[in-house]
Amino acid sequence: MTELETREKTKYTEQKTKVDLNQSEFETEIETDEILDEEIANHNKQNHSKSLKKWLVRLGVLLAIGLIGLAIYLYIQLPIRVAVIQPKQATITETIASSGRVGGTTETNVGAQSQGIVQKLFVKEGDDVIGGQQLA
Repeated sequence: MTELETREKTKYTEQKTKVDLNQSEFETEIETDEILDEEIANHNKQNHSKSLKKWLVRLGVLLAIGLIGLAIYLYIQLPIRVAVIQPKQATITETIASSGRVGGTTETNVGAQSQGIVQKLFVKEGDDVIGGQQLA
């Protein structure tokens, strides 16, 4: 073998070694990427699961509040039950005991046109009088 052939063979071997190393690094990177993708997917599934649980809890609470509100609204809307009876005629006797003053529909203050002293009264307070009757 000639020196030129030996150099070319050495170059070829070095290049092949580099290619093999690059290919090995590339395969390692692919494996690493696949592992990372798998971990990210698992993480996303866990986060999605937690997020879904949070939304389900929120939805459940909202539905419970809505049902309670609906129940209160329907309870308020119920008609009021009343007892219906037939009226009957009856005599009602009731006694009222009270103190007070009974007055007429119209009362008039009476005054004299001249001054003087009243010597004698011919009627008492509360007596019935008629027109023209002497009072004093």
